[in-house]
Amino acid sequence: MPSAARFFDDPRYLDTVVAEKPAAASAAEARAAVRLAGCGAGAPILDAGCGNGRHAVPLARAGHRVVGLDGSRVLLAAGLRATGDTPWPRFVHGS
Repeated sequence: MPSAARFFDDPRYLDTVVAEKPAAASAAEARAAVRLAGCGAGAPILDAGCGNGRHAVPLARAGHRVVGLDGSRVLLAAGLRATGDTPWPRFVHGS
């Protein structure tokens, strides 16, 4: 396994990200990015390198159709847990 995969798949990485990136701050960053990009209401958004969905989840809750792409199955699983049974965001494993 490449070292980057070991790093991002280590559960301690997820714990660190969650502790260092408050949900409210991540949601504010996501909203700012959407405004900067000029995305309209309900726009489709690709969150490449989405990690645990810290931006994808609030964007989907705001009504966007978000696809999160990441190479870490551990982080994608955390994103799925955060979405519950909602249809968006959709998470895809890949690079």
